[in-house]
Amino acid sequence: MINNNVSYCLCETNWLSCLVSIKSLLDNSKSKVTLYLLHDDWINEGVKNKFIDLINKYNTVFLKFIEIKKGDFVRFKNINYQSTVSFYKLALVDLLPNERQVLCLPANSIITKDLSELFNINLESCYFAAGEYQLLSNRKKEGSHSGSMFDCGVMLLNLQKMRENGIFSKMEKFAQSKYNVPIKNPEYLYNMYFKNQWLKLDIKYNYIETLNPLNTKVLNKKNRNFQKPVIINYKSDSPQYINCKNSMKSLWWEYARKLPFKVEKLQSYKLAATTAQNSFKYTWLLSRIWPYIKPYWFRITLGFLIAIPLGLLDGVTAFALKPYMDYVVGGKAFAFSFHGLDFSISSIQMSFIIPFGVILFAIVQGVLRYLNGYFSS
Repeated sequence: MINNNVSYCLCETNWLSCLVSIKSLLDNSKSKVTLYLLHDDWINEGVKNKFIDLINKYNTVFLKFIEIKKGDFVRFKNINYQSTVSFYKLALVDLLPNERQVLCLPANSIITKDLSELFNINLESCYFAAGEYQLLSNRKKEGSHSGSMFDCGVMLLNLQKMRENGIFSKMEKFAQSKYNVPIKNPEYLYNMYFKNQWLKLDIKYNYIETLNPLNTKVLNKKNRNFQKPVIINYKSDSPQYINCKNSMKSLWWEYARKLPFKVEKLQSYKLAATTAQNSFKYTWLLSRIWPYIKPYWFRITLGFLIAIPLGLLDGVTAFALKPYMDYVVGGKAFAFSFHGLDFSISSIQMSFIIPFGVILFAIVQGVLRYLNGYFSS
């Protein structure tokens, strides 16, 4: 009998989506499921308890957390943290020595039916089964791949075959050899290595809508026999964000609302996707932040006023150079009139006055600089 092993790769940004996916998986499973949650050192007990609380409501599931050592993946193409996490699934080859296969699911996915039919697919001649990349023409422009490409979201791994052929170490060496090759994401590396050594899954097991609705319409027309998807892979178009355009985002929220805690909607970080009505009304924004500025307004104003003479004093040194050259070095007497009285200062007297003036200037500038720093911090 084939065990229904399911694995998720967790990171700090996807664990909440993973909870929603697991909820949909367990609600639709008719058989026992063993869950393997792969993570590195970021996870804490609070996050773990949320998974445990969810799992405890089901009698047909076994949960196991597996910590991955980041050091074991330093040779893989590390474009960013998320890319490294995508390779964690390869560690299952050695971490599950007694298992023949495992289904790796993306955290941002929804399962709508029992997966027994998927687990019974014959993988004897292939390393894994995966969904074909639907927009292959676009991918060919970005990478030098021949033939079909697969998506790394949903992958049914043949652990036994991969173990017998030492895939983890071979893939590690291959990744190292391609370290200087420009690779945009892990899918290119997977496809470059495995090429035609994988089994194509029906589109219903990895249904992906593109960010372009027209492309999605074309794909659905292309797959005329396609019915209701069994696994919906939302990929980067997360339903948790307000600006999600996926036609099946309501299904994701249906399961999200069943979690024992509230899931909040998120705003996209893209400025163009801003939906708040007053986002660009600067008087309104100032009125919102004014209560935080008000207690420090006097210090801000005083610091600004002190900064004006402080900036002007920076030019005094250059300004004092001319009288020094004229009256000290040049030997000229400094003469001026005040209320009808004529005054004259010799060059020798100026040679004593100017140094004292420089010292006085330094004292004044130092005091102003100190006060400016005091009121500004």
